[in-house]
Amino acid sequence: MLIRRASLEEVGGFDERYWMYMEDLDLCFRFAQAGWVTWYEPSVTALHVKAAASGPHRSPRLTVAFHTGMARFYRTHVAPRRNPLVNAAVYGGIATKLALALVRNSAARATTRA
Repeated sequence: MLIRRASLEEVGGFDERYWMYMEDLDLCFRFAQAGWVTWYEPSVTALHVKAAASGPHRSPRLTVAFHTGMARFYRTHVAPRRNPLVNAAVYGGIATKLALALVRNSAARATTRA
């Protein structure tokens, strides 16, 4: 990701309240709100090796961080403009997805160890 210094100075850079996950989404969303244009260059290729650092199954800590980041992004940028019932449904969906991910990852880790 290449970022103009002026855009970072305008929107304030990465939000450090995101420990891991969603910090880049938050930053790019704030760029868009400030009127900056995000460009995508299709001729560039990047190889992302999923789970190369974290292993084949996310730890509970990383799973919680992912879903916490998702909820923080929604709460910060979307929820203020939504109906409280819609917000409740979204937060319920994030909590349900978190619970399912924790159970799935726990079962996968147990199977891997066995």
